[in-house]
Amino acid sequence: LDEAEVKAVDIHDGIESTLLILQHRFKANGQKLGIEIIKDYSELPLVECYAGKLNQVFMNILANAVDALEGQQAQEKPSQITIRTSSVGSDW
Repeated sequence: LDEAEVKAVDIHDGIESTLLILQHRFKANGQKLGIEIIKDYSELPLVECYAGKLNQVFMNILANAVDALEGQQAQEKPSQITIRTSSVGSDW
């Protein structure tokens, strides 16, 4: 995909792509509990944007969330990240 131009994109597709790239960081291993991803998506219109830049924002936010949760994983149950989308009016 050509991500260098402004185009109409589905935000959920960008989030899902980012989750796919980061999925190895969510899995449990011998040293850490897993991270559960909870998705609460609403219907959203397509958004005119630079898709590559927006996806990079999603990557940074989610990677930072994983880093923060890994730093406090002395808990007995898996951590959670909730991703929620919603529309506020017709312009937001």
